[in-house]
Amino acid sequence: MSQTVMVPEQIEVPQKRTQSIAHKVIVWILYLASFGALAWFFYDGYSFYTTPLAERVHHPDYRSLRSASNQGLIFGYVGAGMMILMLIYSIGKRTAFFGRTIHISRLLDIHIFLGIVGPLFIVLHTAFKIQGLVAVAFWSMAAVAVSGFFGRYVYRQIPRNIRGMELSLKEIQDMQNSLSQELRVRFHLDEASVSKLNSISEHFVTREAGGLLRTVLNIIKEDLFAPWTKHRFRDEVKHSLVLAPKELHDLVDLSFSRIRLDRRRRFMTQMQSLLHMWHVVHKPFAIIMYLIMFVHIGVAFWTGYGWIH
Repeated sequence: MSQTVMVPEQIEVPQKRTQSIAHKVIVWILYLASFGALAWFFYDGYSFYTTPLAERVHHPDYRSLRSASNQGLIFGYVGAGMMILMLIYSIGKRTAFFGRTIHISRLLDIHIFLGIVGPLFIVLHTAFKIQGLVAVAFWSMAAVAVSGFFGRYVYRQIPRNIRGMELSLKEIQDMQNSLSQELRVRFHLDEASVSKLNSISEHFVTREAGGLLRTVLNIIKEDLFAPWTKHRFRDEVKHSLVLAPKELHDLVDLSFSRIRLDRRRRFMTQMQSLLHMWHVVHKPFAIIMYLIMFVHIGVAFWTGYGWIH
């Protein structure tokens, strides 16, 4: 009988995997619903938003779609609320506020969702009129959102357990040993077959590229072409080992997991340094954005423009 060797807290058990899939489905539903709503609001106000600024005051939708209108204010409240909720991730990452009830990686998914959708609602709130102090906040917000994509990518290059906590080198080595053992046991591989598989895998391992930038570009390129690389890997394994189609598919998936983990182990130090540098750039833009946003909201309420009537 075949058996599977796994390391606790590092490879998802069926129940945890089901929860992970449910979480991803919920996040995708949120994206689809939000983008659908945003597309409708933009379509509904297209005529007004594309009217030159100097002529908008004469547009029939001016009172209903300008920033200080009820609808414009609601867009602003929703966008600002999402930007404020983004701070929950920062609190959860730096404290034990949520205990072990919420995975950091799942909080990060929500953080990114809010960081994408929130700014889009704020754009609707401005009615695409971006100038003065608002422009500084807007471009800071854009920098935070765009850099967030890159930060998420770098974050995923550092090996973590299913709770999103960074693994130590020993834990990574244990996990690699577990994957290697699972390949042996699950597919009944003898030493000759293991040697062949390791030799094939060696051809698909990321090499040092000379410098952090070139290494990162190589990793990004490899991830972009991963489906084609995996197909080539499958063909080489198919010609070297005799396996049923289902076994071949599972073995390739597991072997590729081992290759990716090995890549992340070898480049972990560089990715940690890059993530640190990313924080140095990301944080100032976030601070500027929040400061101007709170000043803007405070002035709006103080002058009476921030109240829905």
